[in-house]
Amino acid sequence: MIKIINNTDLFYKEIGEIIDNISWTYKNETNYIGKIDYLIIKYKRQNIKIQIRYLKKSVEWSFGYEI
Repeated sequence: MIKIINNTDLFYKEIGEIIDNISWTYKNETNYIGKIDYLIIKYKRQNIKIQIRYLKKSVEWSFGYEI
């Protein structure tokens, strides 16, 4: 299960595309319960801060703007 926390004005379609691209890029990485990834990407001329938390039964994606 995926939980998405959207603290931006991006549409969920755009967030889905970002998640797909990140998942494809990092598909061979080892994931484990408790792991937290931090990423900063540039999307539509804005820096988007992404936090990915791997929980016991889900993955939490948190999106926000970098200040």
